Amino acid sequence: PDPDPDPDPAGVCPEGLEPAAFTDRADIPATHRDNVDCAADLAIVQGFADGSYGPTLQVRRDQMASFIARGLDAVGVDLPPPADQRFSDVVAGSAHDTNIHRLAAAGIVQGGAGGLPATSYGPGQLVRRDQMASFLLRAAAFATDQELASQTAAFPDVGPSNSHFANVNGASETGLAQGFADGTYRPADGVRRDQMGSFIIRLLTHIDDANTG
Repeated sequence: PDPDPDPDPAGVCPEGLEPAAFTDRADIPATHRDNVDCAADLAIVQGFADGSYGPTLQVRRDQMASFIARGLDAVGVDLPPPADQRFSDVVAGSAHDTNIHRLAAAGIVQGGAGGLPATSYGPGQLVRRDQMASFLLRAAAFATDQELASQTAAFPDVGPSNSHFANVNGASETGLAQGFADGTYRPADGVRRDQMGSFIIRLLTHIDDANTG
């Protein structure tokens, strides 16, 4: 079962939203389809050269940075210019270079993923669900000036030894991420592109509610 059902995206998505033109839109589960449509309309997500979206493909860390940066741009959050200190494994001028380093300057992304040194970002690594919680929570905290991390354990399979522990708990408490029906979070699982549409719209909805409520 999918742990991240479609939220009500009305706050950030335009009324009368047109279906995205992806050739495989019908393959996007109904729980995520409206959010992918909205994210496409806001120019947050893009398809591939063949016109497809690839809903079941896993999201990489470089792609994740661009999804979040474009999302923050879409709701008027001002990110700082790219950090002066570059990650050694992000090629200058590559597709996600600027967005990775904009988020680094804002403290939303960090190096050291998967055992890499802190000076490396790991752009080609697949995003894990615990990492995703940290991306989302740091972005929400930056955009709303809120302290959202929590030391109250939300899931039995995410303990204090996990470096993302407080962010997973905070993401659960704020509704940015959810667990599975059996109560677990499955922190090492990957994140699909269809799920990413809902994660991003959920993030933007939280920011919109916090800043306009």
